[in-house]
Amino acid sequence: MMPANFIGREELGGTPKRRRSGRTARDLHRRVLLYLSGLVLTVVVGTLALTGHTQGWVELTPLAISCLGLIAIGNVLYEPDRSARALLWLTCALIAIGGCYGIYVHIDQNLDAARTIEPNASLFAAIGSSLTGSSPLIAPALLIAASVLAVFGSAIDRTGDNEEAELDSLIAQALSRLDEQEE
Repeated sequence: MMPANFIGREELGGTPKRRRSGRTARDLHRRVLLYLSGLVLTVVVGTLALTGHTQGWVELTPLAISCLGLIAIGNVLYEPDRSARALLWLTCALIAIGGCYGIYVHIDQNLDAARTIEPNASLFAAIGSSLTGSSPLIAPALLIAASVLAVFGSAIDRTGDNEEAELDSLIAQALSRLDEQEE
C-alpha cells in the first residue's frame, strides 16, 4: 500500500510524486536566510547614506562592500550554482573583514575621544567607554552578521532534493515489488 503523500501508481506511469509545491523546507530556509542578509545589508546601506558616512575611502568602504554583497546575494537567489555561491562567499569574506576593520576603527575613535575627555582615566575605564562611545559598534557588527547569514543561507544547497526524489523512487520500486510478490 502506498503512503498517503504519494500520488499515482504503476497505472499512472509508476513514478511517485509528492503532493507539495515546488519548494521544499530546505529551499525556504535558504531563501529566508539570504533575504534576511539582504535586508540587513540594505539597512546598513541606507543608514550609512542617510548619516553622511561618505567622506573618504574609509567611510565609503562599508557602503561599497554592502552593495557588492547585495549584488552577490541577488545572484545566488537568481541562479544558485556553485560559482555564484563561491562569489558570494568571497564577497562575504570581504564584508566580514570590513566589519572587523570597522569595529577596530570605531573602538579607536571612541578610545581617542575618551582619552581626550578624561586624560587621567584608567585603562579599563577608557576601554569601557570606548565600547559605548560616539562611534557605534552596531553598524560594523551588522556587516559581520549579514555575511554570516548569507554564508549559512548559501551553504544550504539543493542536493538533498535530488536525494529525496531518488529515495521516493526507491520506495516506490520496493512497494511495487511487494505488490507483485503478493499477487
